[in-house]
Amino acid sequence: MAKKGVANFSNQVAKQLIKEQKKKMKELEKQQKEQYINDRYEEASILTNNIDIYIKNLNNIINSKCREISIEEFIKKDLQELKLPEELLVPYTKPSELNIRKSNIIEKLFEGPKQKYNLYVKEEKERYEKEYNIYEENEANRKSKIESLIKVHELQTNEIINTKKELYKNRDASIISSYKAELLNQIEYPVEFKRCINTGYCKDSNKLVIDYLLPDIQIVPDKTGYEYKKTKDEIKAITMSVKDRNSIYNQVVFSIALNSISNVFN
Repeated sequence: MAKKGVANFSNQVAKQLIKEQKKKMKELEKQQKEQYINDRYEEASILTNNIDIYIKNLNNIINSKCREISIEEFIKKDLQELKLPEELLVPYTKPSELNIRKSNIIEKLFEGPKQKYNLYVKEEKERYEKEYNIYEENEANRKSKIESLIKVHELQTNEIINTKKELYKNRDASIISSYKAELLNQIEYPVEFKRCINTGYCKDSNKLVIDYLLPDIQIVPDKTGYEYKKTKDEIKAITMSVKDRNSIYNQVVFSIALNSISNVFN
């Protein structure tokens, strides 16, 4: 009878544990399902937010600034840097420290060995001094050659810069055209697009012509955002109207044109 009672009690405990485990599994599944749905809503929200930020950047193109580049900096950009010969870049090896052995007991007590030791010391010092003098002379010559090459390069560079600055002041068409094209390419727009810019300056009419390949309408997204459809478990794009897309695109084109003119004059 006692064994039967124990068995019944064990069965009841087992059933209770299974019931509680099933309950926990259901709660866990419910939490996971809720988390999944929340994640999908969050995903749609992030996608929409990215489009909002991008469109905001498109609308802000008109305020884009150009990195300030002086005419001198522009000229220096194409100048070659000094390239020193490789043999001048390697310093001469400094002689090892003078290492004279100590005299032994015989060289200290007896005159003959003592004189030979003193002669050895003298010759070692003279040899070291000679080697060190040669080292210093070679290093001095190497550094002198480097300084001379740097000085010549600086003089040549300054001459080129001054000549081109004078040409710029005298409205040289080539320099002005390339300088203004560089400025236009340096404008920091908040969105990326391929730039193809050609410039031409006419000294006689004092006019600068800018041939700018503007981006096509693909620069404007065809969606305004995304929404999560819970019943179908899908994230669906919200299409932008043709009218709104064309309106944003026209503003982008006008903004680039006006911004280019503004930066060129500035």
